[in-house]
Amino acid sequence: MYRAVDSEGDTIDFMLSAKRDRKAAERFLKRALKAEHAWPPRVIDVDQNAAYPPAVDNLKAEGVLDESCQLRTCKYLNNIIEQDHRTVKRLSIAGLGFKILLDSQPNDRWI
Repeated sequence: MYRAVDSEGDTIDFMLSAKRDRKAAERFLKRALKAEHAWPPRVIDVDQNAAYPPAVDNLKAEGVLDESCQLRTCKYLNNIIEQDHRTVKRLSIAGLGFKILLDSQPNDRWI
């Protein structure tokens, strides 16, 4: 899962992907940068996934991302993103109960 959050903690965009490779990271960053409320970032904080630096380099070469934008890879700099993830986790865990209910077969006691 990829998530983009602004400096105030508001979610810009998120994307589910089967792989966390350079192509997926680049696709997500392009999508997040096209968001209406996303202004050109001066800093991008990411986890230590090796896919981010080449993706950001490609976006800078294409002119999608400003050359002055700084990429920071540090475990603790993306705490705002991890706090945003709490809501997603809570909603997805709560939804599992509904899935179990919908998947079960009705029996005579329910009628």
